[in-house]
Amino acid sequence: MILEALIVSLKVAIPATILVTIVGVMLGRLLRGKSNWLSKLIETLIMLPLFMPPSLIGYVIIVALGKKSLIGGFLYNNLGFSLIFTVYGAILATFVVALPIIYGTVKSALASVDIAYEEAAMDLGATKAQAFYKVVLPMCYKQITGGVILSFARAFGEFGATMMVAGNIPGKTQTIPLALYYSFEYGDNTKTSMLALVVLIISTTLIFIYNKVIKNK
Repeated sequence: MILEALIVSLKVAIPATILVTIVGVMLGRLLRGKSNWLSKLIETLIMLPLFMPPSLIGYVIIVALGKKSLIGGFLYNNLGFSLIFTVYGAILATFVVALPIIYGTVKSALASVDIAYEEAAMDLGATKAQAFYKVVLPMCYKQITGGVILSFARAFGEFGATMMVAGNIPGKTQTIPLALYYSFEYGDNTKTSMLALVVLIISTTLIFIYNKVIKNK
């Protein structure tokens, strides 16, 4: 049971982390230096989950993508596909809650890079995209890697939104945090203690890796 929950957690956290990293970097580039109303609106929507209860995030996803919604209904009626109570729904939920973390990190990292480097690369013949991905982004490697680790930790530990969207199906959508909660609820102290130990080991390892990345010159 514990191994199953760990595997599900990794199946959810790893894809979600990869997705938020890609999207976070793309959004960071898109909104870099922008200060109009549209960019502020987009940034507000990106950061909003950071200030919302996870259970509310899950509810919003269900309303937006459930079988009775416009998009969710279309997917279910035409493709027989539903995000609700699936590992894909769990990935989406963790993606939403982790995106503000990586975006905030990318934004801060990009702001620390002098625009003169990008302009120099463009003067030498690089396109704007080439200057960003080959010059600016590598200069932010340490900060962004730290953000990726924090995003993974957030995705791995997600509880409320995941429970709302994906439920608690052992071997399918039951992650480590869900297994921990329900084992405690049902009075299985041995399993609860073992799950707590697994979480502690993983959390400590992530902290160690994060500190090594941040301090590494």
